[in-house]
Amino acid sequence: MRVCSFALVGVLVVFSVILSACSVTEDLTENESTWKEEDFHAFDVDYEENADGTYSCRGYEFKYKLDVSGKEGGKLSRFSVLTNKEDLLFVDVSGSLKNNTSQTGIPEFIILGYYA
Repeated sequence: MRVCSFALVGVLVVFSVILSACSVTEDLTENESTWKEEDFHAFDVDYEENADGTYSCRGYEFKYKLDVSGKEGGKLSRFSVLTNKEDLLFVDVSGSLKNNTSQTGIPEFIILGYYA
């Protein structure tokens, strides 16, 4: 009986986590569709798209130009970045803004701007 109770509690916890993740995703998708190009605030970053579809910036080459979005302090945020990491996450970008650490070598990403 005790094992069954623990199993039931475990299933309920997993189910609630899945439901909360789905609601956050729905919220992000709904709000992302309302962003317009005029809502973009570009930083002073010069870059160019190369003939092969890559991007050059500050002497480095990047494979991807991505928009990453998520919630920060209860507010939806979206950043446009250059990166070589196809699966770059919003938390990576927002975390870098909070943790001002110096970096040597090729940067993981360069923030081009944000949507507000």
